Amino acid sequence: IWVARLHAVSFRMKGPNKLEVLPLREDGSTEDDEGGNSDDTVPRANFSGKRFCYALWVAVVVSAVLAYCLLYASSGKATMFFEPRPKLDQTQRQFLTEPQVALSSLIALQRATQLQSCLFVMIALGSVILSTTTSAAVATLDPKKVPDDFESKGTLSNVSQDVGTPHGRMFTVSLFTASLLSLISMYTTTLYRPWSPALVVEENPFAQVAFAPRWERRWRLAWVIIPNVGFMFTAAIPSMSSDKMHDAWEVVLTATHNLFAPLSMAFAVVMETVQLAYGENAFHAFWNSNHSATDSYGPLSNSQRLRVIVCLYAWVSAVVFLGIQTYLGMETVLGMKIRKSYRLALISFYGEVLGMIFAFTLPALQAAEVLYWDRESGSIMHEANSLLSYLDVNSAKALRPAGEL
Repeated sequence: IWVARLHAVSFRMKGPNKLEVLPLREDGSTEDDEGGNSDDTVPRANFSGKRFCYALWVAVVVSAVLAYCLLYASSGKATMFFEPRPKLDQTQRQFLTEPQVALSSLIALQRATQLQSCLFVMIALGSVILSTTTSAAVATLDPKKVPDDFESKGTLSNVSQDVGTPHGRMFTVSLFTASLLSLISMYTTTLYRPWSPALVVEENPFAQVAFAPRWERRWRLAWVIIPNVGFMFTAAIPSMSSDKMHDAWEVVLTATHNLFAPLSMAFAVVMETVQLAYGENAFHAFWNSNHSATDSYGPLSNSQRLRVIVCLYAWVSAVVFLGIQTYLGMETVLGMKIRKSYRLALISFYGEVLGMIFAFTLPALQAAEVLYWDRESGSIMHEANSLLSYLDVNSAKALRPAGEL
């Protein structure tokens, strides 16, 4: 079409296998159009596609020439690429030892991985909020646009089942994006502390998940993979209302959605609870500010306490949602007559929305704490030298006779 407009011609099909060429007028219409426009409801206002294409090409050429001139004027060189890489002065790096190079490289890799995980889980939280905001606004402010069976369902999936609507498309794209980012981040292995009861100093002296027991690493991988893959299925497969099913087999989509959505949410919140209760002893030591929660990690931080509070909020939201869903399901499953209302369905809807937001908030809070640690840790070489000094001191102690220790 662009080439045709550049040469001031247009095409139309005349019969199944015949293409007819029509010249364009100055205003962009063809001779076959009546009134200079095939669609009278959308006037072209004397638009010329040929002139627009010429102007676009001129802008591209001028931008390229201007960029080249600026490069030449600033550097005095005619070449833009393939310049030799600058050589580093190796005499200034002769003080580095092999242990310093090796340890600093590992620390730099760990910090880069943690920073990536932090950004991913924070963007994932923002995406989840976006996935629910539009549907919440529609359900609260414009009830006429929700499905007719919302009072019987009361779920986020019911409101956003149609991807042709703005809130349906926002829910699908944003939730899938959040799940994908969380899955790629592998935050359960890079951001969280290892579980303290399984932490053996001789086997994991630096308290890193990579040195944790095999069974713990497997649980952490399941923690990050299973819920997020389930959320992907939840976002991509809609839960259709009965009046919108065009085929009886579409009930498979509804069943799949209704299976993955609650199980993914439950697994994620349960594992967050295990991390706080078993791994960090945060529930037991919540009110103890002067005593260590664990022998390995010391007293609780306010970030850990905030995660405990958000985790409890997630459980409260889940209980409200599951309670109302059980009540509404008595009519569908047991055939009992129950009293329904839009307000009750809306409370169930917000229970699911808040539970999902709280579930994605927990790793974002841990990411914020990790970013604070990274800022307070100093430079990479400073941390490497501190660890080497620690190792040298402990090695010297281990080599002394028993009577001198």
